[in-house]
Amino acid sequence: MPDIPRRFSCEKGQKCVQLETAVGMWRLLFADRGWPLLDDWCDFIETEHKRAISRDTWVQLLDFSKVRIVSVLTSSVLNPLLASSLRP
Repeated sequence: MPDIPRRFSCEKGQKCVQLETAVGMWRLLFADRGWPLLDDWCDFIETEHKRAISRDTWVQLLDFSKVRIVSVLTSSVLNPLLASSLRP
């Protein structure tokens, strides 16, 4: 997903996307992708972050949403004992 939705969502002269706009855009953009952490992320942003979303946060979320969490946590790069304790 390119940076175009973020730039479109910014108010004129602003670099950040307003919180409510960002959450709405994420819900729209991720609707067909089925990202399982979307609701948790939006809840966190609305209850803890409570401020506009920077370009860095926007781009990092897009990158993070592409990562397969289980495969990263249980990779052979980790200590095997640690990896085995993280498996579901």
